[in-house]
Formats: sequence, C-alpha cells, structure tokens
Amino acid sequence: MFACSFVFQDVSTFTTIFVTLTVALIFEGLSVGRKPLLANWLIATLFPIGWLALCTILPWADISPESRGLFLFLGVLPLINAVFDVASYAVTLTLLRLGLQARHPILNGLADLAIATVLFLALGACLTALVTAMNALAQTAIFDLNALFDGIRAAPNDYYWLYLMMFSTLLPTAAHGTITLLGLQGITPRFIRRRVADLIKASPTGTFEATAAPLNVGAVWSVPFLITGWGLYLIWPRVGDWVTEVGWFYLDTLDGLAQYLQP
Repeated sequence: MFACSFVFQDVSTFTTIFVTLTVALIFEGLSVGRKPLLANWLIATLFPIGWLALCTILPWADISPESRGLFLFLGVLPLINAVFDVASYAVTLTLLRLGLQARHPILNGLADLAIATVLFLALGACLTALVTAMNALAQTAIFDLNALFDGIRAAPNDYYWLYLMMFSTLLPTAAHGTITLLGLQGITPRFIRRRVADLIKASPTGTFEATAAPLNVGAVWSVPFLITGWGLYLIWPRVGDWVTEVGWFYLDTLDGLAQYLQP
C-alpha cells in the first residue's frame, strides 16, 4: 500500500490517501468483527487486481524510475515472495514432523533442500513472468528486466538486496538443516554422551554438575557443526567454481525466460 501511495503521487496524492485509508478501515473492521479469514482472502485478491488496474491506468511513461522501482519492489515482489516463503515453511514443518518419526532424519533434511531449491527456481521464474506481464499490460517498461540482468552480470555485488529477498525462501530449509545436524551428535563416542547425561541428571543437586552440564552439552552439540564446517572448507575450493556457474546458469535461464515471454 505504501508503494502504491508513492507511485500515485504523480496522479493524485489526495485520492491515494483516501483510498488507502478506506481499504485499511475495511480490513480493520473485518478483523475487529472476527472475520480475519475473509480479510486475508480480500487482501490476497485485491492486491493482484490492484496490480492489473495500475498497469493499465497509470501513465507509466511519465512516472519516474524511482517510483516505478518502489511500486515493484515494495508493492508487488514481497507478496509473491511471501507465497513461496509460506510454501517453504509448510514443507519444512511437514518434513520436520516426519523426521521425528523416521529412522534417518537426515534424509528428510536432504529432501527439504531439494524441494527448497525447486521453490527457489520457481520463485525466480514467477517474478520474471509477472514483471514481463506487467510491462506488457502497461505497454511500457515498468521495470527493465534486461537492464537488471545486465547490471547483475556487470556488478553482482551491487544487488545484495535482491539476493536477500529471494533467498528468504531458503531460510526455513536452513533452520531444518540446523536441527538435522543436531541429530548427528551420535557421532560423538557413546561413553562421552553417557557422561554428559550423568551430569544432566546430577545437575539439580550438584553445583559442579549444574555448571558443567550446559558446557558439555554445548560441546557435544557443536561437534556436527564443526565437522560440517570443516568439510565445507575442504571441498569449497573444488566446488566453489561449480556453484558460481550454477548461479550464472540460473540468471541466464531467467533472462531467456524474459526474452521468450516478451511480445
């Protein structure tokens, strides 16, 4: 809504403020009236309708590039990104629940990583297709995807804000991976884990045990992370270039999709 307000300043600031306040009051009334589900559905429906209306009504050729970017990156992309974030959270929570009942929870973690990768690819394709469609409706470049792709190729470090937004889809998977690594603490020798368990049992009555137990538990839990970090450090010189190539392939694929969808 704020992004739309900034874009509307080139048309009518008063009208924008009035419409924004009216819609906000309607949603507030539905929430107070104990109809939050209806309010959520209205939000999910009205935003895409608003996008289509703005693409066809506003004189985009006369609107500044800053306002166009604000509309796109604050009014459009976060909502699409949120859809994939919700899907990623749902997959992660489901696999976590299944992992509690499985004999090999690490497999659930790997499945989560694979699904998150697919969702990440789908997110990029969806955003590219959406922006291309909006440009076609507006009959002008609301946002120049060609310039974006060229800019990333020329100076990839300047677009960290875009990476952070898109990689948020992988955050639930990262949390799942952390929990999965905790399950690998069994690689610590059993006699050490038994000693730590004895410290935990004695901690309610012993001062030394109460102090030593958390430290030893942390040490046992840190073993999988240290081994994983050490392994990544060793293999990164061999796979780092490959990961970079995958990233460029992903960018080229989205660029090709944009070129294909352009009228």
